[in-house]
Amino acid sequence: MLDADALITNPTIMLEDLVQMPSEYMSEASPSATEDINLIITRGGSWKSVHAINNGIFLLRNTAWSIRHCFEIFTSRYSYTRFLGRSLVDQPIQLSLLLAQNELMWPPKDEIEMGQHVMVVPKRRLNSFRRNPLYSNVDAEEGGQWERGDFLAHFASNNKYSLMVDLLDQEKLPGVPPVEERYSFPLPAPGVEHDQYTNAGTCWCNDKQIHCMPKYHVIGVHKAGSKSLMRYLAGNPGLAHSPHVEDPVRWLTDSTLATEEKKCNELREKDKAKPHYHGYPDPIYINQHETSRALSTCSFTDYTLLHGKFTTNEGFCFDGKVPMKGVQKPLFDEMVIWEHGSSKVRGVGLPDLFHRLQPSARMLITIRDAVDVFYSAYNHFGEFGNTAKSPEHFHAFARDLTRIWAEAGCTVANFRTCLPPEFVQGGSWLSRALYSEHLPLWLDSFGCSQIHLFDVSVDPYEEVQRLYDFMGTPDNRAAFNVTRATYRVQEVTKQYSTGSNALNKNSYGSMLDDTRVQLEDFYLPYNRDLCDLIEVHECLRVPLFERYCQ
Repeated sequence: MLDADALITNPTIMLEDLVQMPSEYMSEASPSATEDINLIITRGGSWKSVHAINNGIFLLRNTAWSIRHCFEIFTSRYSYTRFLGRSLVDQPIQLSLLLAQNELMWPPKDEIEMGQHVMVVPKRRLNSFRRNPLYSNVDAEEGGQWERGDFLAHFASNNKYSLMVDLLDQEKLPGVPPVEERYSFPLPAPGVEHDQYTNAGTCWCNDKQIHCMPKYHVIGVHKAGSKSLMRYLAGNPGLAHSPHVEDPVRWLTDSTLATEEKKCNELREKDKAKPHYHGYPDPIYINQHETSRALSTCSFTDYTLLHGKFTTNEGFCFDGKVPMKGVQKPLFDEMVIWEHGSSKVRGVGLPDLFHRLQPSARMLITIRDAVDVFYSAYNHFGEFGNTAKSPEHFHAFARDLTRIWAEAGCTVANFRTCLPPEFVQGGSWLSRALYSEHLPLWLDSFGCSQIHLFDVSVDPYEEVQRLYDFMGTPDNRAAFNVTRATYRVQEVTKQYSTGSNALNKNSYGSMLDDTRVQLEDFYLPYNRDLCDLIEVHECLRVPLFERYCQ
């Protein structure tokens, strides 16, 4: 049995090598012991506590026992709930049956195990894992991570295609498809091919429905004022947008979760059963929270169809052409992709891929003091079990995280594998304001004329005016109206001296002075690197960065 998400990487290994009994059992086993073995399998990830087997890769002898075993798996309706996963069915059932028949022990004691008819062999003999950073630390600790010379690589996580292409590139193996054939969306977007640029963005017609990629994309930085930026944009009557926010566009970053894919498929089936205007489908997306405007579009087509609906009142084409009258307002959206900037998507860096998809795109990026971004993310996202968040807890957490980061040589590109698992989420908060590592990735693909930094550390009215000018929709009255609330919140913040500010929904205690000093020392070399970037890229010459360089 070989899952479709596996690649044989060493064809010189013979089948006879795979079925050999582990050396640990050779001395005590009878010569005929392997003749009774009908199933050869390996452990899964986190095998000591959850996945005692992984049935993506296994060898099954053609015997009556094997036929009966398969029949039992296919006809069993229930399994022990301890092993059920969100997207796993057959593997938990198979494990439950093997345990019930005393073929395997629970909990497992060793990576290898011998039952009467089952042999569990070392993972790297038959089933080496090559997974995304969320799991790769566990695989390395358990000795099951793929290494050069292993029989195969099993990509048992999401973003399988990206992991496969990366390995093929790394090992100079044949079979890497051309860039244009790697994705579920066209490169470039259809509107680019047909020169159907509009003031709204890149738009085109497909079977009478308008599809659009907005001209402007807010791509970050989360907890650096991106929500305020979206509010400022929505207050300009010369701009258009969908009422939705915070789309992770997983179809673009190749990070779709199995649960989300299942939900998307369910929603699509429901949509097919609904009556539609002239039979045209609606865009499919997942609401992140029932009471929130945040969503996740299910595919490129769903994304472009969703935004196409907001270019005109009806979202339909006439005579196969985009009605130019209805698409005069620049369209903007929010994509949660800032932390993916250093990632490769099926062999291509995300900024490069985005540019290939929409060369005319404009990127809007919020910036805020790095220390405040980290502290705000800690208070907004942090969950530490029974330990309450507090300025004192943050001080100890930041001290340990920055020390490990420095000692291990972590970067925005590798922190998910560089840091211990308990610090990976904190690494996300810490790294998002490492502007000197993030910004060059986008500047290499788009250049200064297509990137605008919104500095939340300065007077909001003037900064909003500058934003509107960049987008070609100057409106002083709108800028005044949308920033009035910000000034009021700033006054309240000064009055009560809390950790709250105009950018936050919630209040929290101010961080300790010693913590700020400690974090400013950590960020100092990164902020100094911005000075060289400012000399080359005029669009980076904003007050916050200039203060860093004083």
